Amino acid sequence: MTDSRNKDENEKNSLPKRIWNFMWGDSPLPELLDINTKLSPFDKILNVTWFVFLIISFVTSLLSIHIPLYLIITLPILILALCCIIILFRKEFGKQRFIHLAITIFMMLLSQEWVDLPSYLKNDYKTVEGIPTKFEFHMPRTGPRHWEVIVDDVNFSMPEKIKGESSERWFVIHYLPHSKFIIDYKILTKADTRTELQTLK
Repeated sequence: MTDSRNKDENEKNSLPKRIWNFMWGDSPLPELLDINTKLSPFDKILNVTWFVFLIISFVTSLLSIHIPLYLIITLPILILALCCIIILFRKEFGKQRFIHLAITIFMMLLSQEWVDLPSYLKNDYKTVEGIPTKFEFHMPRTGPRHWEVIVDDVNFSMPEKIKGESSERWFVIHYLPHSKFIIDYKILTKADTRTELQTLK
């Protein structure tokens, strides 16, 4: 009995424990962070799955300009949302459920390509054609470098691999209506661009 008490006292007075107490004090956050140790095997898998797809969703949202496949961006966020819905009905998660919900909602607002899923499944794309009225390269501190391209009053973020000389060429862009996610695009040659311009005259 005495040995057990001494062990508990030693754990409380250990350096990691003192640092932990100094950082968090009486905050409930450590308990929320420690939730995984109290879960059933199923809930642990669910929690880890949610966390993994949170990371994947965040990364794909940042790199969406350079990811040409729509489902690679959309499926992680949908799986994240599904996991969150299941977690909401699992009382074992306690208050952690609402943290999961808040983070999931934030991610769904950050990466809104999922809204276009019905349009994608129906192949209901929009198309714009023309020479860009704006063709500007951006190098943000956060996020990937990209071209801001406006064609027919529609603003697109396009990958940096496009050459600057393309600004005078004819673009054909197929995109999803809400997120403006580009499904496919084509940049015509100078000769084909002249042909398109002549047909407009």
